[in-house]
Amino acid sequence: MLGEIWTLATDGDSAYRRARYLLCMAKQIDITTNLGRTLHSLKGFNCWTSRRGIVSTSDPKHVIKRFATLARNPKGILVRDTSLQCHHVLEHLQELPRMSLEEARLLLDPADKQNVPKAVKLVQALGKLQAVEENPVPSKQHRRRDLSFIAEIFGYFTLPFISTRMSLSEQIRSLIVYAHLIAVMYRKHTTHFMTGALYADSQSIVKNIIITILRLQELDPDLLYHIILEGTDRLEAIFGDCRTLDHNRNFDILQLSEKLSMALTINSIFEHYPDLDRGHRRLSLKDVEGIDHVNPRSWMGDVRVGNIDIAHEWTAGQETANRILVSYFGLSASVDFDEFFDGRENCDLLRPLGNDYVGVNLTADDDRTERREPISVLDPPVFGPEPPPVAPHVIPDHPDVEERDITFWDTSELDESDDIPEGYDLDQFFPSFPLPTTLDDHSEPQTTSEDSSSEFESEPQTPAAPAFVDFLIIDGKKYLKSSVVTSMLTSNRAQKVCLRTLRARGVTYEDLKKGNLDLDALNFTGIDPNESIKSGDIVAGLVRVRDCVCLCVYEILGFTYTKEKATLTAVSIEELAEPSSEIMVRVQIIQMEPHIPEVAVQSRGTAQTRRRAANPISQLGWIWTHEYVTFGHGKSAEKTRQDSNDRLTLRQCTLTVPGWLLHPLAPQIIPNTLSPERANTTWLVDEKQLIDLTAYAWESLEPEREDFITNYESLPQVETESLPYQKPTTAAPADDLEDAGAENNVEDQFVIPPEEIPSLVSGKKLKADDEIQCQLCEVNTPLSRMRNHVGIHILHALRGIEDDGIVIGVDPCGFCGLEGCVVQMIDSDDGNTHRILSNCEYHYTQMKYGPASRFSNATPCTNVPIHCLSCERTASGLPRTIWKYNALYHITLDHSHWLDESGRLGSIDPQLLLAMFISTQEEVSMGVARETTNAYRDAHGLQGSDDMQMLREEEDRKALQTQLSATRSSTFLSTQPPKTKRKK
Repeated sequence: MLGEIWTLATDGDSAYRRARYLLCMAKQIDITTNLGRTLHSLKGFNCWTSRRGIVSTSDPKHVIKRFATLARNPKGILVRDTSLQCHHVLEHLQELPRMSLEEARLLLDPADKQNVPKAVKLVQALGKLQAVEENPVPSKQHRRRDLSFIAEIFGYFTLPFISTRMSLSEQIRSLIVYAHLIAVMYRKHTTHFMTGALYADSQSIVKNIIITILRLQELDPDLLYHIILEGTDRLEAIFGDCRTLDHNRNFDILQLSEKLSMALTINSIFEHYPDLDRGHRRLSLKDVEGIDHVNPRSWMGDVRVGNIDIAHEWTAGQETANRILVSYFGLSASVDFDEFFDGRENCDLLRPLGNDYVGVNLTADDDRTERREPISVLDPPVFGPEPPPVAPHVIPDHPDVEERDITFWDTSELDESDDIPEGYDLDQFFPSFPLPTTLDDHSEPQTTSEDSSSEFESEPQTPAAPAFVDFLIIDGKKYLKSSVVTSMLTSNRAQKVCLRTLRARGVTYEDLKKGNLDLDALNFTGIDPNESIKSGDIVAGLVRVRDCVCLCVYEILGFTYTKEKATLTAVSIEELAEPSSEIMVRVQIIQMEPHIPEVAVQSRGTAQTRRRAANPISQLGWIWTHEYVTFGHGKSAEKTRQDSNDRLTLRQCTLTVPGWLLHPLAPQIIPNTLSPERANTTWLVDEKQLIDLTAYAWESLEPEREDFITNYESLPQVETESLPYQKPTTAAPADDLEDAGAENNVEDQFVIPPEEIPSLVSGKKLKADDEIQCQLCEVNTPLSRMRNHVGIHILHALRGIEDDGIVIGVDPCGFCGLEGCVVQMIDSDDGNTHRILSNCEYHYTQMKYGPASRFSNATPCTNVPIHCLSCERTASGLPRTIWKYNALYHITLDHSHWLDESGRLGSIDPQLLLAMFISTQEEVSMGVARETTNAYRDAHGLQGSDDMQMLREEEDRKALQTQLSATRSSTFLSTQPPKTKRKK
């Protein structure tokens, strides 16, 4: 070992990240040293090392691979107020020239997660999006710009490690730009933009490179520093040498030590005589797409450490980062980095929120970049087959960029060198014609003199024996025949995965995809737009804001089924409108403004203002401002969006709404005059269409029916100042624009009139210990015991017992005893928990359904909401809910066919019969004599306790048998070999 240890590095394993922080963040670099003075002058730089000056770092290539993992994660990336999903990335990649759907899928496929070239290709492909002709759809234009912003951030980190023309100064400035951009975005969105683990590892790499350069400058300014040597390339080379020195690939510890010794000797020779090292197979390494290993000999940029001024590059990097933020998000996104780091205690690039280091502890959100991905959510079973060929786009010439703005659009074509094809073994290097079968056979094949150079390009003359060529040449590319034949004769479901450890076990692609829905028909590329609704479309729906209900416009991000995890990009409109389909839609609320004819847009200072005509305003429609509504989810109203440091998370930007609550719109695409810097086009929705949809959406909730409370509760509820949409009530001169936006000059639009909303539907609920007066007997009782108190009145009325002249209706509410209240029970997916909704002012929201439905001496009343599965389901797809004590009245009213001629119960649903049964013990505890109970049962054909116990045991036995049969069936199916169709 030569010299001191300067760096402690890992490949990003979370198990060692905390140890790195504990060891390497123990002491600040002394400010009295030359190194300390320079580092402390860099605002925001973390100057902490170990007690011996060791700096922690990570492998740059692992960071690049995790960029790709982040881009394809289904949870998405938040950029300002826009949620970017993985299918948005796939969709935009297809707009690149010569990029098919299958090629885009391969770039986002996690099957080969360790493939660094593929990760680099993905970053480079995303970087080219900005130069591709924009799609005219406004939502796609909007996301294209935000996706380009992400690509630019990824590129500022990736480019210094793959562009051999960059000097060391350009490399450092690029990394500094990256470090400041992600710090700003992390403070804005925390892990909703980038996971803590990825943030910490990439920032540690930048910190280590800067400190290493300053240390090398002190040793010798003429030293050359190649940052491409950071990482595990040399370790991988030694490991490869150990595995290939002889034919013994499985060796013991003694053989390992011998192999390591030989490998290090070989590498030492190559260090002294680099001309002997063949290096990588690719000859041209300049900006090659997807290149993995590069070496110092291929680097053409100036990497002399004495030629770099770290302080200058730090300031220039901050300026470039600011320019990028302003170019994408406007002047309000500009950041004063002095204030950014001084405004919080112990704040620097590794601690953008102050005090606490990012990524020290592994969190659930880190799974977005750290967890193994068994299958891609963008696989063909979800997104469907290959679409028809698309006409290639024309890439306009990209304008010249400033020297300091490092980009990666101008990349070279893929290297067309003849790499050894996959599956090509040693015997394939033998001649393509038969060799003599015996030593006496001296016959030679008849070939041209240029045979060695044109073996695959020219057709050989007929040899003495039939010749055989190992390759097929299609469009100038060589394909190994054995691989082609194997591919054609092997079904897709029988093809093994490419990962060696799984391939050795015989795991196929079909094995990885078992259990997934067959969702081919829901592909956004293959469904008629007239019959489907897709991601990126806009729809309308009602939303609850404070004390009102209003219409808003959503943009669709994706679709999911309630009981499935697969994300869809399109569904049929007919299925979306059906509550029983249980489709949930992830959406963002878009910000709309009234479209005013004859609007002249002029720039005044930093904001754009409108000059309205003096004529009375005639509103023709509403246009999208290319902003999304953010909300506080019940905690607080939306804060001012101009403050770029406000925290913004996915929960404040996205909603999940039942599909049947959404209604398709028919918008128009018009030029964008409000925010042309964001996109060229925007949506225009006719105002009359929104007015009509407001009334239609409200009627679809069926406010006159008893299940309205469930439909109403299904509406999303948000806290924001951006809803309801507003428009000016009168025209205002240009000089009074601020007054025109005042509260007294605007009115809410698309709001449901308060008188149409049933009373108490969303009133304030009482607390458990509130003393309230019984509506029947006027006795004060705590809310927690009111249901039991009212139950006694109801049961006495059912049994014909005098109760101080109290009159009970035929369908009383179990909470208050009066008629007219609505109740609905919503079961969880497993059926173990139940949520009770009601518009009753005595609704006890804290009631525990399980204890309330069971008899106890303290609260004998078991009058709880139950389901009648024989009734037609509600508009929201839920079963009909009734009160247990009212079940007989419900049967008489809605299921009279269950009664005989004398009015006694005959054949009835056994589940309902069990749910409505009231035990003798319960009735006795509530003041009903046994004789009265028996007489009531005889009069209505109700069974006794013993008979009900036998029925319950029989139903439990049937349920158990059904469960066992289902388990056996699923086990049998999982053990059957996959069936393949025989080709005719």
